[in-house]
Amino acid sequence: LEGVLFEALSLATDQLVTAREAEGKALGVDLLSRLELIGEKLEAIKAEAVRIVESHGGIVNQFVGDEVVALFGIPTANEDDPAPAVRAAMEVHAFVRELSGEVKASIGAPFKGFAPYGE
Repeated sequence: LEGVLFEALSLATDQLVTAREAEGKALGVDLLSRLELIGEKLEAIKAEAVRIVESHGGIVNQFVGDEVVALFGIPTANEDDPAPAVRAAMEVHAFVRELSGEVKASIGAPFKGFAPYGE
């Protein structure tokens, strides 16, 4: 989920500047509702990530900012641990892509910048 919050805040900042220049406080209120929507979507992503990771036999260790740190093979490692980890990651990405369309429809820009840890 890395990059989601940065992208949202960057877009929000651009929109806030435009709002102040163009129409003042009325668009500022709209911006807050858009930020609330983004916050709601991020919470939905976190909740769904936990469900998905657990359904594939992993555990969510922590959330670091907007990143999900999931562990597989805990407490006992298996040779096939990478396979469910990859399946879980693909499912989380599919869920985020689905929500991204809703976000784009609302704020004019989709979530983007998703990459595996370390990229």
